[in-house]
Amino acid sequence: MEENNADLLKSYHSLPDLHKNVLNVFVIKFSGVAKYDALKYLQDKTGNKATQKDYQSVLNTLVDKQLVMLSVTSFDIPFSLKVELFPKLIKEEKYNSLLTKIQIEHNPFGHIPVTEY
Repeated sequence: MEENNADLLKSYHSLPDLHKNVLNVFVIKFSGVAKYDALKYLQDKTGNKATQKDYQSVLNTLVDKQLVMLSVTSFDIPFSLKVELFPKLIKEEKYNSLLTKIQIEHNPFGHIPVTEY
């Protein structure tokens, strides 16, 4: 059953902090994370001191709540959730810095200033 955006947002706001941090990383990255790299990637990007087993449990919970979609090769979140949350998160220094870090990893010779979003 496909949930609508209001249900997804309600589920998002009721999540524990670690779960929200994982979703926020997906929102800021704005694209999926490869399954083979997801646990290590989340450990690096969330800034939490959690184990890969903890992140696997979080991802399983988020998939069950339909906040994270699992494809054959990657984890991602619904586009409607990205569009709703990105403008709010990018205003926070923590996520602004994370976006810059992600951009530099993908293009070490330059990044897009946040003001262009």
